[in-house]
Parts: sequence; structure tokens; C-alpha cells
Amino acid sequence: MTLSDAAWQAMFKKDKKGKDWRQEQPVDTEAQYKWTPFWKDWSPAAKWLSESTNDADIRKEAKIDGLETEAAAVARAKLTTIASKAWTLKEELKLQTSSQSAASKETVDQLIQEAVFGKAQQPTANLDGGAAFTATSNTRADNCKVDADGKGATSVAATIICLCATTTTDLTHSPCFYTAGAPTDWNGQKDGAQAQWSAIKKFCGPQTDREEPTADLIQTLLDETLSNLQVTTASKAHLGAYLATGCSGTSSAGVCVEYTITTSDPKPTLDKTPWVTKLRTASRQLKQAEQRAEATTRLTTALKSELIAAMNAAAEAAAYTAQVQPLKQSKSQHS
Repeated sequence: MTLSDAAWQAMFKKDKKGKDWRQEQPVDTEAQYKWTPFWKDWSPAAKWLSESTNDADIRKEAKIDGLETEAAAVARAKLTTIASKAWTLKEELKLQTSSQSAASKETVDQLIQEAVFGKAQQPTANLDGGAAFTATSNTRADNCKVDADGKGATSVAATIICLCATTTTDLTHSPCFYTAGAPTDWNGQKDGAQAQWSAIKKFCGPQTDREEPTADLIQTLLDETLSNLQVTTASKAHLGAYLATGCSGTSSAGVCVEYTITTSDPKPTLDKTPWVTKLRTASRQLKQAEQRAEATTRLTTALKSELIAAMNAAAEAAAYTAQVQPLKQSKSQHS
């Protein structure tokens, strides 16, 4: 816009109704499909250049003030190509940064918390047994089960408790770890879930200096966990140590989580199990965020390259002018 002629810039000043700084291009100009995308940028740019000393200031800053006519024409041709590329990059960048599907860190964190605890809460808060387990009963066999509608042991914490808690019947030690200070026995009571979780989570590793979860990490851990799901009958699948019947924790049953399935296919049930679906959603949103971040970096780098190219074009024009003007002045003086 800075190197365009006065006639071009004047085109933006009035619309056909006489209003200043038209927002839509006149119908008697080039085909609208060519100009429509750019008009929203051209019109404000022309208006800005007309105000105060903006035009002079930007020419001085870009070192293109007083360019020779031929140098200005060459620079304008180069800058037109550069500006077209930069505009396309800018629009792509705008799409990346203003995407309606962009997930915030807070959204992903909430999904992970809901998957792990059954509701959004900080890891240091007490586990709410009523949120971690959604079955209506209070026995281990019923709470360590996921029905076809996805209700039951619907959180990661509930699943871990079902796989690791001792019972008053047969397990004298946790099947997941050994400690002299073992937690109290658990036979499925929701109000006893916090005591179990408090004892078990100590064996999950250090809680500090951990890396932020990535999409691939979540998906990998989810895949590894679900790969251990055993289809034991056409209507049942079990995660954990399954022996015969149910997951009551007795020696005749197992320390596990039972999934009600259909025709030997656990997928429909898993697709309704909250901890699975929420982790999948978190992984997907993180992947989208990672892709947007990569695209934003790529587009920003490309825009910087176009800016450098524009500065180089202006510098070349200024250098040409600096070289030619003294020759023209000398020739004029001797003519």
C-alpha cells in the first residue's frame, strides 16, 4: 500500500454512497472474487496511511523515502508477491490461533481429573467414593464391575482400588505391593475408598518433577492397559487377576474389574466407560493442541522470512536509488 500510486489509494476513500473509507469494494473494479478477501486489510491500511505522518514515518523507517521511480516500481512488484504470501500465512495463522475447537490446558486437566477421580479435583484432595464408583450397591463384586451402560468402576482410581485392595476374606497382602503398614481391608464400601486410595497411591511413584502429559503418552498408557483386558466369556471381560466368577476378591473369584460385554466384543462397553472416554478425549484434544502449536511455529517462522524478504527488497531499492541519484544529479549539472 505504501508504494501504491495516489489513484489506487484514493479508491478506498469514498464508497458509492459518499461514505468515507468504504468497507466493501466498488462493483466496477476487478472481479470481486479476486479482491474480496483482501479488502478488509487494504481499506484500513489506506486509511492509516492517510492519517497524520504515518506515510512519511513508515517510508523513513523502511528506508524507502525518495526512491527513484524505476526502483519503486521494482520494489513494489517484489513486495506485492511477498505481501500475497504473507497474507496467506497470516490467514492460516489466524485460523490456528482462533480455532473454536482449541482446547485449553484447563480443559484437558479437568478431563484427566474426571477420568482419574470421577470428578474434577486436585490430586491432593480426598477421593470421593461416590464419584469414583457409580454403582448403586456397596459390595466389592458390584462396585468392581462396569455394566454395559458404563456405570460401576468408572474412574482410574476405582479401577486401581479394585485391582490392589485387600479383602477380609482371602487377601492378607495387597496384590499390587507389599508394605508393613498395609491399608485396612476393603470389601467394596464407597466410604472406605479414600483410605484405600491414600495407601495405594503412595506406590505410584514420585509426584514432583513429572513432565506434562502428552497425547501420545496418554494413548500409549491407555492402549497398554486395555491390552490386558481378557474376554472370558461372550458376555464378560476382565481386567486384572480373574479366576472364576466375578471380582469379589475371594480365592474362588478374582481381584479384578468385570466388564459386561456383548457377543465377545468389549468395545461398546469401553466406549461408554467414563475413564476410558475422557482419557481418549484428553489425548485427542492434546494432539490437536500440539498440531496447532507446531503449525503456529511453522507459520510464524514463515512470516518472519517474508518480513526479511520485504526488508531486503526495500534495501535493494534504497541502494539502487543511492547509487543512481548522484549519477543523475551529476549528469544534470553537466548538461
